[in-house]
Parts: sequence; C-alpha cells; structure tokens
Amino acid sequence: MKKSSKNRLTPRQEAFFSGNSLFDKIARAVCRAGTLPRKELYEAWEMAKRVRRRYRGGRIIDLACGHGLLAHIMLILDD
Repeated sequence: MKKSSKNRLTPRQEAFFSGNSLFDKIARAVCRAGTLPRKELYEAWEMAKRVRRRYRGGRIIDLACGHGLLAHIMLILDD
C-alpha cells in the first residue's frame, strides 16, 4: 500500500490498520468514513507529530483550510 496514493481509504482497507496504536485507531475511523485520500491521513499524522514535538500544550486553532483531520489529531495528541 503506497502512502502517497490519492485513492480514498474505504472500509475495505481497515485490515491494513489492525494494530492497537493511536494511528491505527484513527486510520480505521478514517477508513470507515470513506472520504479521505490515503496521503492526507499520513500527511496529517506526520504534521501533528512534528508540531506537537515543537509546541506542546497551548491553544489549537483550526483555520478551516481543509478537512480538519490535522486539528482533530492535534487535540487527541495534546495531553
């Protein structure tokens, strides 16, 4: 499965994310929704990890510039 594919994730791809990690749980939810391209999931996850590493805590502002997955992942990762 290519991470850079622009094909939408669908419930059929849930089996690729069978682990118990937070990423796998989010990926399964995205697969069930069936609306997001695969590359968007990986890009949002990577960006959330990088931003969280640099800026922990604080306010998260979603500027309504896309699908909103990044903001939701950042809220989940925030402790």
